[in-house]
Amino acid sequence: MKSDVQSSPSDTPPSIILVGPHNSGKTTLFNGLTGSRYKTVNYPGSTVSYHKGKLIPALGSPTETATNACGSVSACGSVIVDTPGIQSLTACSLDQEVTYRFLFEKEVSKDVVVVVVDGTQLGRHLFLAEQIKECGFAIVLCVTMEDMLIEDGKCLNTEELSKQMKLPSVILDARKKGQLSRLISKVREVEKGMQPRRIQSPISPEEIPSRHQKTEAIEKQVLPGGFSGRKKQFHTDRLLLHPVWGFLIFLLIMFSTFSMIFWLAAPFMDQIDSAFGGIIAIAHTTLPASWMTDLFFDGLVAGIGSVMIFLPQIVILFLIMGLLEDTGYLARGALLVDKPLSLIGLNGRSFVPLLSGFACAIPAILASRTISSRWERIATIFIIPLMSCSARLPVYSLLLAFLLPREKPWMGGLALSGLYFLGLVWGSVFATILSKLPSFKKRQSVFLLELPAYRRPIFRVVWTSTLHSAMYYLKKAGPNIVLLSIGLWLLTHLPLTPSKQGQNSEYASVAHSYAGTLGHALKPVMDPMGLDWRSGVALIMGFAAREVFVSSMALLYRVDTVDSSPSDDAVQSGLLKRMKDITFENSSNKIFTVSSVLGLLFFFTVALQCIPTVITAKSEIGSWKIPLIQWVAFSGTAYIGAVILVQSLRFLGVS
Repeated sequence: MKSDVQSSPSDTPPSIILVGPHNSGKTTLFNGLTGSRYKTVNYPGSTVSYHKGKLIPALGSPTETATNACGSVSACGSVIVDTPGIQSLTACSLDQEVTYRFLFEKEVSKDVVVVVVDGTQLGRHLFLAEQIKECGFAIVLCVTMEDMLIEDGKCLNTEELSKQMKLPSVILDARKKGQLSRLISKVREVEKGMQPRRIQSPISPEEIPSRHQKTEAIEKQVLPGGFSGRKKQFHTDRLLLHPVWGFLIFLLIMFSTFSMIFWLAAPFMDQIDSAFGGIIAIAHTTLPASWMTDLFFDGLVAGIGSVMIFLPQIVILFLIMGLLEDTGYLARGALLVDKPLSLIGLNGRSFVPLLSGFACAIPAILASRTISSRWERIATIFIIPLMSCSARLPVYSLLLAFLLPREKPWMGGLALSGLYFLGLVWGSVFATILSKLPSFKKRQSVFLLELPAYRRPIFRVVWTSTLHSAMYYLKKAGPNIVLLSIGLWLLTHLPLTPSKQGQNSEYASVAHSYAGTLGHALKPVMDPMGLDWRSGVALIMGFAAREVFVSSMALLYRVDTVDSSPSDDAVQSGLLKRMKDITFENSSNKIFTVSSVLGLLFFFTVALQCIPTVITAKSEIGSWKIPLIQWVAFSGTAYIGAVILVQSLRFLGVS
């Protein structure tokens, strides 16, 4: 396989490279070896990430080993690399290709490769170890899931396994720190006197069947009777993978997950919102008034708050997903929904990110990392913003309250369900279009999934991984969102104008700010939607976050309760009363009518009106191209659809 990436420098220190199939316990082993002292790294020339960290001191340090053949203190035990999961050296997806490149980018290797295999699926997983061994790498074979073999009453003969595979072997439960020293001891033995090794190409495809036969035969010798727990797993899967009952159970679990992301996070999000709001309020009452103070607190501090407010949802999402993955259930859920999603060019791994999009697009995009195919991952990220996230709810609530009678709440519930369903419809439309494009169609993957054994999760391991994912979000998306918040503050408060009261300066009014100027410039664009320039400015403000639209409308249309820092309900109530009487400037024609409000509803259902989502998509994809196409496609469709809807209703006599 050809590689267009640059090779790493030849003087890089040796490492322990963890390689293994998906769900083999490789990442759990990595977490145990490094603790939380690791970072996510993008492979050169690729957006696929791998993990790199240092061995925790309790398990050993570089000083424990002598100087190696490279002339430097051995660092093999200090640098740990967790590569993307791979079933064999025949890479069939972008993440597997990264693992392949990582192994073969150097003709001579001084690293130790730890091949991690699942003891409950030993025969199939040993095939990868056989391939890597024949390429000339220094290898330690690490068999995981020891606890499940013990529960099954089986004992793996590691001495016979080492003899048959001609590799040093160790068996352990990767989730238990006390057992990790077994692996490090084997690595140290391999390191002693190890010379740099010349790497050969993998075996040809014609030899693969004979290697599978060999590894299956080895399993029978070292683990007589195999893992009988597969029979229990089969009976459980008959229920959980049933086309009717299994799907209902899956929907119940996913609904519970979605509810917890939305409802459980709400109190924490409210506390974060109140905390940052309180800090800003105290600053304005105690510090001297100046534009620098306002910029710092209303721009910078408020921007940090807009980053932190998403954190509870992200933590809850990854915690639940981690628990489901650790139990082995998440793979079953992906298998259940693979067939319906395949109709629109996606596969089963896309379902959880799409479902999470109903809570918030940002953690949903992060959850799409489980999709192995880069193009299917891009397609999933592409349509996630069409799922009606919680940020749309304040807007939906305001506009539906304007249209529907308060004494019939069932009509509001039905209309709200229709808006959510409309998002699913548009998502299916765009996903189908993408799946028909030649560049996408040629790269569609076959959904092959090896079902892991069921097991009890260890909360400590899942929590560590959850915290790392949360920190990744803060580091990657956080700075961009804060800069955006500062930029929007400047847009709505500048230019500064001389004060008539003799002070140095005062802010430009909203109408004469840069945002107001832009709003007036957009008047020809807003007229076909039946709206004025003030609504245009509110829509622009909504690109920072959709929920900002309501408060921006209240500010621009001079709702009195804004000045007294009201609750969201008070803002919405005051704005709702004001909307019924608002007219165009120098005209008696009302702005908000049935047609214009329905147009706004359509716009918010489709438009990608959330720049933090665009920024997060860019961080995950690694390029601005797709997010910009995404933004133009959704916002353009939303605008054109809203104009057609408004003008059609007016043509039919609906004002």
